[in-house]
Amino acid sequence: MTVTVNAIDPQIGAEVYRSVFFRGKAYRGRDAAELLLHNQLEGIWRIAERGVKVKVNSVLIPGVNDSHLIKVTEAVKAAGAFSHNIMPLILSPGSVYEKEGRKEPAPTLTLQVLAYSEAVMPVMRHCRQCRADAVGLIGDDLGVKTENAPAREYGPAAREQLLIRLDRTAAESKRREANAGEQGERGSIRIAVATRGGSQVNVHFGHAREFLVYEVSGQEQKLLGVRRIQAYCNGKAECGEADKEAILDETVALLQDCSIVLCAAIGPGPAERLASAGLTALARKGEIGKLMEQCAKYHRFFTSISCSPRLSADQRMDLHVQ
Repeated sequence: MTVTVNAIDPQIGAEVYRSVFFRGKAYRGRDAAELLLHNQLEGIWRIAERGVKVKVNSVLIPGVNDSHLIKVTEAVKAAGAFSHNIMPLILSPGSVYEKEGRKEPAPTLTLQVLAYSEAVMPVMRHCRQCRADAVGLIGDDLGVKTENAPAREYGPAAREQLLIRLDRTAAESKRREANAGEQGERGSIRIAVATRGGSQVNVHFGHAREFLVYEVSGQEQKLLGVRRIQAYCNGKAECGEADKEAILDETVALLQDCSIVLCAAIGPGPAERLASAGLTALARKGEIGKLMEQCAKYHRFFTSISCSPRLSADQRMDLHVQ
């Protein structure tokens, strides 16, 4: 079960929720937030006590709850939740937050908040912001497929075995990641991957609507999060060059902390724009893990070559181009 909790302090909650309707009565301001937050925590405790796994969703709102979400993590863990999914705010056109001039959180802020909360309990980094009524696997929504699409059914025993395997996998991943530390080992790089699922690099840069961002260090490959973007090539005739340039600028800004952008293909224009921002675009198709391992090796090699005092600046540039 998933429960959304954006604050545990009623004063902060009053900045998030305009009103709450409970048992036929409307509440506003601090009273509304206090009632809602009390019922959310009690609901988590009651359902978790019955053996149901509870994941908590929170929206990261800069200037409202960014420094407060660590307390939310601590509270929901104490109530019995097993995972915390912290999602960056997406401004809706015409919303109160947009009119107030609020901004969406920078990727660096999101990663910082995730790191703080992950020290308390497992956090979810692979969120695809699914619809509330989505059915199936993440990235593979069965609810939007035809009625003839095959569906998997799990009985109570099979479901319990699946959950045990998932718990073991998560615990093993956490032990491996602990060796690298929250900030990654020296020499680690961040790689943005364009994919439509299946653990494959299989999307053209211009068609990508999201990038998976990994931190790669040696044999460690840690998913930092999913970053949603507007597709550069959306196939609309009315999309002019100015619109494309604006979209490309937004994408570059969103991936600025990465070293490599890994995609199935990319045009020369976007590749040059990424390069001017210090991002290396690599067009490859195949399994994400293997390609990222290769990218990390190439990056370390070219970094060592570029730092060599025996080569001139022009020679180092020639190596990178080759």
